[in-house]
Amino acid sequence: MAPTSITSTSSDTPTALPINTQPAPPSGFSGDDFINNLGSDLAPLLTLFGEQVTKQFLTMSLGWADNILLAVGPLGIITIIVSAIRVGRVSILKALVGRARESLTTAELEILSSTSENSSELWAKEGTVRVLGKAPVLELIVYSHSEAEIPDEIQVGDLRDAYADKALTYLSKSGQTQTFEDAESLDRLVEQPPNITLNINKAITTNGETWSLVAFGVAIQTVALVVPAIMTYHWKEKKDGELVQDYAYPIFLAGSLALIIGIALCSHIIEATSVEHTFKKEKPNVKSIIYLQMACTMGDQTFGQYLLSMGNEKECIRTSRSDFDMVRQWDVWFAVVTCLLGFVCQFVGLRALHWSATVTQLGVTLIMTATRAWIRRGISRPPIVTPIDTTDLDWIALKLGQACLSIDSDTNFFEELHSSGTHSFAPYTSDNGYRTIEHLWHMYESISQTKEITITHPCFDALIMVDYR
Repeated sequence: MAPTSITSTSSDTPTALPINTQPAPPSGFSGDDFINNLGSDLAPLLTLFGEQVTKQFLTMSLGWADNILLAVGPLGIITIIVSAIRVGRVSILKALVGRARESLTTAELEILSSTSENSSELWAKEGTVRVLGKAPVLELIVYSHSEAEIPDEIQVGDLRDAYADKALTYLSKSGQTQTFEDAESLDRLVEQPPNITLNINKAITTNGETWSLVAFGVAIQTVALVVPAIMTYHWKEKKDGELVQDYAYPIFLAGSLALIIGIALCSHIIEATSVEHTFKKEKPNVKSIIYLQMACTMGDQTFGQYLLSMGNEKECIRTSRSDFDMVRQWDVWFAVVTCLLGFVCQFVGLRALHWSATVTQLGVTLIMTATRAWIRRGISRPPIVTPIDTTDLDWIALKLGQACLSIDSDTNFFEELHSSGTHSFAPYTSDNGYRTIEHLWHMYESISQTKEITITHPCFDALIMVDYR
């Protein structure tokens, strides 16, 4: 029976009133309520800002180091899952996420690093952009052929020519030199548009820096898994005034590990749909690597004509081509289901744990988001750009030839080409209006007249070849 108190009324008749034995609400700080509200408020913002950051990271992923970086302290989980479904060719899953009628080219354009017959990279004033279609961009390698009849003879060729003349060596994924024996794949690398973003100097961090950040990410994610265990089992911290439920930490740990594994597998599925090859420059044979972009209209966008150089500090040439046949559908199912189950279990576990677990995991997510942004800092670096004011391919080839003849072992090819200014690309016409290669060639008195130049007038599918005899 509840305790009562005796009071009197106006008629002096005593009346029994129940005494309120409910404890008064605490006036101090409630961490649980604060963190629950904070998480509810931040979740939509994290989802809103996570999509584009995650896609940008995926477009430059080249291996397991990037996959692990994305998996620890993940942001944009739904974007990662949907991206894996988009490239995985699982019809049922694509229909569930509203991508049933989407082509693989659209997915390649948004989340892959590769180029193909249907996707290209072009330079615009604001930076490198990816567009649908095959763009008229030529990759030209200026090199000296040590085994040629004339020692140190300067040549301009494509990737296939430079590799055949031993100006380039092929590197395996482990970084070891090996022979590139697939001639058909090499032809495909040459025929399809080159990768501009991957070849910008310092656009991709070194393996040492990448793996160091991976180790850092794994370490702080481990801390986020250990702290709740200490709070629950060692310090006996309470949840809502009671001891934490027995199921809370095990289900949180299992869910977190499953989520990490699932995200890493989804990232690997996305990364594996593009095949990367790396060719190392044999110095001092390779003088420069340049990209000739012809004026074109792709879709509704108009692009100007430029000559791009990545700088002599660039040690390697990277190529990335799509290969959707490498993805197995069961891998997609396993990765997606693992992610979803892991996320649900982690969420349930966090709600039952002390509020410090939520704070720690949120802190890891913010730190790793900043880390992933830092490792992609080179994506905004511009190449050395020279606008071209003419569409005359013969004149462009001649200008390249002049720069080739002017360089030696101590001269930067692109500095030689760039030193005369962009006006040097303006077309030349003789007094009588007649213009030939001979007229253009004899404009340069500094060039020996004994040199003979042969320029093959190319189409957009061929190379500008400047040969010296």
